[in-house]
Amino acid sequence: MMQFYVHQDLLDAHGFDISDTNPDGPDEVDKNGRNIWLCDMHPCVLRGFLHWLYVQELPAEHMIKSSERPHTWDADAEERPLACTMAVALYLFSFILGMAPLRRAATAYLFDYYRTERKVPDRS
Repeated sequence: MMQFYVHQDLLDAHGFDISDTNPDGPDEVDKNGRNIWLCDMHPCVLRGFLHWLYVQELPAEHMIKSSERPHTWDADAEERPLACTMAVALYLFSFILGMAPLRRAATAYLFDYYRTERKVPDRS
């Protein structure tokens, strides 16, 4: 199992309230007393979320290509950049997290892609 550590203050600043997504409390507590929340999202999407959270931009294409990603994101078979796939995944993840700022960032990325490329990213 892969673990990610996130600063609670940063999550709070972006409107994330874990009690909204998991009202029963943490799934586990580590030996240092830190709460552990389990998530079934692919680590690639979690990395993308953390990148956005700490840097305030969605990850670039080269960053996504250099990390392990879902097999359905096969870059050789896609007709759109992996960054668009990441933006869609983060958009959907924003609903799970209840984070409107992440949703706006993903929407802005996809809109900018459409504006510059003059085509809508497909879901093929």
